[in-house]
Amino acid sequence: VFLEAAVLYFLENPAQRLALGLVVLLPITWMIARTRVVEAISELPTVIRRRQYSEMRAHVVAFMDEVKRLNWMAVDGDRGFRSQDEATREMDAIEKRLLGLVSEIRATAGREVIAERQALVSETSQAPTETESGATDEEAPGSGDDGSGSDHGAPGGP
Repeated sequence: VFLEAAVLYFLENPAQRLALGLVVLLPITWMIARTRVVEAISELPTVIRRRQYSEMRAHVVAFMDEVKRLNWMAVDGDRGFRSQDEATREMDAIEKRLLGLVSEIRATAGREVIAERQALVSETSQAPTETESGATDEEAPGSGDDGSGSDHGAPGGP
């Protein structure tokens, strides 16, 4: 902290500040490499978490976009960028779209997309491996969750 303050106070030339910053950055990088942070990060699992309710999330994102549009329409009407009548008509149309989106959100609440759930189940059960047909477990016919919790792994079904 003191070094940074001294650099900002004493060095007015941007090129000198940059050069000194790079010189100070070298020992910091060396210390990070010696603390094995890079190794710890590389050992972290590379599982990509998929959203569980993506259809509902898409409706919620669309809802928020409409709310933003409604807000800006009100601001435009108040500031005179649009006539009050035009802004009111557009705000009424946005309100109808919002009500429709609420219905869609309610209809999709608690439902996962089947394909996403199956992909998540197959990823968590095991990594894809080659089968006799040359396809991965995810692509092999009959693979996936049959509700029994077991993975038969035979091509052509359980």
